[in-house]
Parts: sequence; C-alpha cells; structure tokens
Amino acid sequence: MKKILWISDMGFDGYLPPQKYNRPPLTWIYNLGAYHTHYTQVYKIKEKFDVAIIASIHENIDVKSINLDLIRQISNKVGIQQESHHRNFLDKKSIIDSVYYVSLYQNCDFILTHNHIDSKYFSSLFNKPCFHHPQLIDLDESIYPKKEEIILAGNLDSRYGNFDNYLIGLEINLPINVIRMHTYREEESQLENIIHHPYEADYKKFNKIIGENKMALYLIPYPLGGSFPIQCGMMKVPCISWNTSTTALECYPDLSFDYGDFDSIRKSISLLNNKDFFNEVNNKAYQVILEKYTNSEYYKKYMFDKLCMII
Repeated sequence: MKKILWISDMGFDGYLPPQKYNRPPLTWIYNLGAYHTHYTQVYKIKEKFDVAIIASIHENIDVKSINLDLIRQISNKVGIQQESHHRNFLDKKSIIDSVYYVSLYQNCDFILTHNHIDSKYFSSLFNKPCFHHPQLIDLDESIYPKKEEIILAGNLDSRYGNFDNYLIGLEINLPINVIRMHTYREEESQLENIIHHPYEADYKKFNKIIGENKMALYLIPYPLGGSFPIQCGMMKVPCISWNTSTTALECYPDLSFDYGDFDSIRKSISLLNNKDFFNEVNNKAYQVILEKYTNSEYYKKYMFDKLCMII
C-alpha cells in the first residue's frame, strides 16, 4: 500500500472515515486511503508521502497558490489529476493563470486523465506518463418509470456543447430536460421545448432526474469526467455519445460515434424505438458498470498497479 497525499480545494484535513461515498473525488480519496489537505495548508504537513496528487483545479482556484516545490519536499512523486476537459488550462481568467497551470503539468511526474483521448493529448504535449483514472461511483439500483422525454448532459455552452444536443433533441420532438450546471445562462430558459432543473447535489435526486427519461444525449465536444454515462447506465437510460468519452464508449459502444457523425446519431435514435435493442444496450452498460465503475476492488487494484509503475 502506497502512502498518498490528495491536495484539492476541499476544506478538510485528514483521512476520510469509513462510510458510503457516492462519487469522485471522495470515492477516489477514500479507496486510495489518501490523506487530504487544501492547497494552502500543505506547509503544515510534516510527514512524507510516496505520491501527492494535485486535483480539483477549478475555475475559481488561484492556481498560483499551488506550491509545487513545497509539495515535492514531502512527496517522492507528484501527479496532476486532470480537471474538466483537456483544454481546461486555456480557460483560466488570465493568461498568467493559464501559463502557471501549464507549468504544473510541465513539472509534475505524471498525469491522471478522464479519457483515453486525454491521455494521448497530455502525454504527447507534455511528454509525461499519463493513464486513465476511472470513475468510481456508488451503485444506485433505483428504477423510475420512463417518460416520453429526453435529457441532455450539461448546458448550452462551449464546455458542454449542448447546442448540438439541443438541435438533435428538437428533431426527436420530445420534451428536453437539462440540469442547470455552473455554466447555465438565463437566456436558455427562453428556448423552445426545454425544461430546466436546478442542479441537484443529492446523488439519488440527480439520478432520479436522469432516470425518468427515455434516452440521453451526451454530445460533448471535449469529453469531461464521464460520470453522466455511468449514471445513465444505472438508470437504464440509453446514452448517445461521441466515442471520445471513455465511459460512454465502454458502457454504450453501440451508441458511441465519431465526432460530428450526426447521421449515425439519428440512426441510433431510431434504433432505440426497438425494444430489444433498447434493452440490449442497457444490459451491456449495466454489466460494465457492475464490473468496473461501481467496483471498489477493481478500482483499487487498477490504481495501485498504475501508481507502482510511476513510483
């Protein structure tokens, strides 16, 4: 067992107590047995770690508060957990923040990524060891009656790419559900045939919003962390996606297509009207979720094997 330090924007210090955690990053931290601290509290730590992982570098974080030299004094190796899509470091408020963010990637020892396309991007751009960090979420076996409605992943902005989703959704001619994420813009509420739901931090309530739909569209231009396709799979809601999302491709290979291939998207929507096909893709997804994305033993073996290679 390697001694791991997890550094993020969450406001607590120490190890997580034994209890059920719903989704990353808490499921990651707990199952890795990692000690957690905030970026600004690293100076208080006196013990040494095998690995430090810098994570959750959100838009509101002052990246200059992350002192890589100080972290190296207490850890043999330092990695970066990718946040958002792989071009996220370009979206900072200032070019200075973007440059500093890039310097973290340039000077770390390895990078944990959301998707295989991200691993290729980061490894070739920064010449660093990269490997996919799989999602780990709590299995929710709730079953909800399906409405003749669809759901989109995220909002109608460049990050989530949901204008593509929305235009395809209009063709389906069913009510379109959207959960208000932090990128939500008020004007979205004026669009035709769209129903907005407040962001729901409660894991079960979030799943219920997803689970009441006939299908989901996850046509995100730059794939994100990937919990949405897993939640769709648990709720038996077929998730149509570009094949750049690792979780969507693994859970729903028959509904994942080359970026921009809207003709195949339309064909898959038509195929989902066939009850046998609908059940087949959902059953495949559920099996993958049981074996991999809700399986803490699989996760721990995978991650410790990877970290041993780095160390």
